[in-house]
Amino acid sequence: MMGLPVLSRCTLNNEEKRDYLPRSSTLHVKQLGVFTTYGVEDRGRVEWKFDYLVQAKFSASTGEIKPNEKVSQGTNRGLDSR
Repeated sequence: MMGLPVLSRCTLNNEEKRDYLPRSSTLHVKQLGVFTTYGVEDRGRVEWKFDYLVQAKFSASTGEIKPNEKVSQGTNRGLDSR
């Protein structure tokens, strides 16, 4: 069994030199729906928010829902530096 997905890197303005997420955030994927994880880093100077959607996974060949399998996609929104 695979572990839960983890958000482990957060950058600002596509600048890869600095990672604003010193810790990691485990993403909840047991239920279908829209979820959010957020935090404040760099001594309160950077706020981040990550929204993600968990959906049922469908078979490419039959189009049927695959039991107990899920797929997620996310967007990084509300990342502000102070």
